[in-house]
Amino acid sequence: RNVARMASMLRELSEAIRIDSQPTAPRRVPCDLRALVLDVVAGLTGDDALRVSVQADLSPHRVLGDSTQLERLVTNLLTNALKYSPADAPVHVRLIADDGEVQLAVHDQGIGIGPDLIANLFDRYYRAPAGRARASGLGLGLYIARMIVQRHGGHIDVVSEVGQGSTFSVVLPLHE
Repeated sequence: RNVARMASMLRELSEAIRIDSQPTAPRRVPCDLRALVLDVVAGLTGDDALRVSVQADLSPHRVLGDSTQLERLVTNLLTNALKYSPADAPVHVRLIADDGEVQLAVHDQGIGIGPDLIANLFDRYYRAPAGRARASGLGLGLYIARMIVQRHGGHIDVVSEVGQGSTFSVVLPLHE
């Protein structure tokens, strides 16, 4: 378990360095964000696979993007939601395409984040005190998520309340 944890941290560090060192936007091709989310969820194992529900409207969810980076984005958001929630708490993923944009929202019922900490949440190596006490990590997952979203022309935000959970929302331009 410790070896797997260390390998995961090294992958995150390597990915953060790679993203920081790429001055140009990622190679973009049409991607179906709904299919990508469903693939990530299908790859979950054990109890985590049972905790995640996906709701998506029927409209197309195509974006121009690097599918590997977008998969990393979804994985990071789901991993955090699962990691910082009680073991029996559900995690909800919602996809909505509207007005030229696709919104991906990941909602958990976890420990939540205080309003005074949200400003730093997407910074490199930042970990909220309650998060450090609950799980290991380098504080790179949300930083990587922010970098991926920005490089795809979108934005990421969070709404959270301590003890009530968090909703991370990503908005990306819709590809017609």
